[in-house]
Amino acid sequence: MIPVLNSEQIKAVDTYTIANEPIASIDLMERAVDRLLPHFLYLKNKNIHIICGTGNNGGDGIVLARKLWHSMVHCHVTIADFGNRHSSDFSENLLRLQRKTEVPVLIAYNISEIKIEDGELIVDALFGNGLKSVLEGSYLELISLLNQSQAEIISIDMPSGLMSEGETPEDKYVHAAKTYVIQLPRPSILIPEHRIDFEIVDIGLDKEFIGKQKTNSYLIEESDAELNPRNRFAYKNSFGHLLVVGGSKGMYGAPVISTKAAFKFGVGLVTCLVPENGSEVIHNNILEAMVQNAGSDFLEGKLPDLSKYDALIIGMGMGQEYSSFGFLKEIISNAKGSILLDADALNLIAQHHAIDIIKPGSILTPHIGEFKRLVGNWKTESEKLQKLRLLSEQTQSIVVLKGTYTAIAEPGGDIFYNTTGNVSLATAGAGDMLSGVTGSFLAQGYTPLEAAIRGVYYHGKSAENFMGSPVRITEIIESIRF
Repeated sequence: MIPVLNSEQIKAVDTYTIANEPIASIDLMERAVDRLLPHFLYLKNKNIHIICGTGNNGGDGIVLARKLWHSMVHCHVTIADFGNRHSSDFSENLLRLQRKTEVPVLIAYNISEIKIEDGELIVDALFGNGLKSVLEGSYLELISLLNQSQAEIISIDMPSGLMSEGETPEDKYVHAAKTYVIQLPRPSILIPEHRIDFEIVDIGLDKEFIGKQKTNSYLIEESDAELNPRNRFAYKNSFGHLLVVGGSKGMYGAPVISTKAAFKFGVGLVTCLVPENGSEVIHNNILEAMVQNAGSDFLEGKLPDLSKYDALIIGMGMGQEYSSFGFLKEIISNAKGSILLDADALNLIAQHHAIDIIKPGSILTPHIGEFKRLVGNWKTESEKLQKLRLLSEQTQSIVVLKGTYTAIAEPGGDIFYNTTGNVSLATAGAGDMLSGVTGSFLAQGYTPLEAAIRGVYYHGKSAENFMGSPVRITEIIESIRF
């Protein structure tokens, strides 16, 4: 896990690394830019314009200019010198740039001196670690100039103007196409409304000291989603039996998608509990699945024996008939295996104000609309996260709030953010797929938190081969290879 820290904690990590590695701060800056450099070397055919402040983020930009020049990548530098203090590392690196290269440098003392040309690629190195208040004056004018330029912008560490915590108004920070976050993200990076596409660049800050920082927010890493090895001598029952409960007239595609995804991610057996009108749909689309019938057009009636199922995923395409709510209560009450509640299962619980029927240890997977139905509205990101943690605590369940940077809350108060995936998942059935993936891991014996982390990670990862292109969810599922 990568901890999400505030700006004061990150400054403390920098200071500790400098004192205890030991390494001079200016040499740590050199190392940071060495790690950043590969992300810029492919830009040889671009007209790169590095816009720097006069602090250490500006120093990073100046070091980048020197290293690009030595790598035969053309660039030029503008320094926005609007009266802020010059850091010592910034000043020293500016001297090095001017002594050792022929990179053009403009020192601008007012906004009118700064020009953005058509076709430039802007590197934003104005402000780094994050601000405590919104920008004003000339720096805000500069940010407006950058955003209005239509230039592609890459930010170093933070989009300039973005506060390190809380929400920043859209017109107060740089709208970067990509942000290379140095080592550790701040909370504001993960607010979906900010639309920050970022990548972590590890610069070798002290890992032990980072681990001692107090936080309740983390980024999921690939190592956190490692899968258990599959024994050569195992058989289908070794990998669990999943019950998929859902479907209603006109909505049988949802359990089909969940079932296909569950098989793709390794579950041994799947039974679909659907209304009888959906049986043929299941049989025609998934030859491996077994089917149990309940009701005619929607779920109702007598439950089957639930004792043989290791996990249940409930709600996909289920509909919101009143009698289905009674069926839902009964199946939750009688289930022996782990439970995941999605879609209409959550909508029914919200409609009937029945959060108390959720069994401890369940997984809830609401999208933002379903989450609002469960907990009500909010005014700020902080309030939203407070409601997320409260729902997890009240239900003693894992709550997976779906979206860009899906947030997984556990009853102890920690939140785990996922960064895999892209806009290819903005298509019908993506939530049904996630339920199937996560349910598959539940049935295979992972704990609810382990299953949720792996579910969101691999759900996102499976879309990355499509590079954000429009695609049907079944194409994503069919493309999965292990």
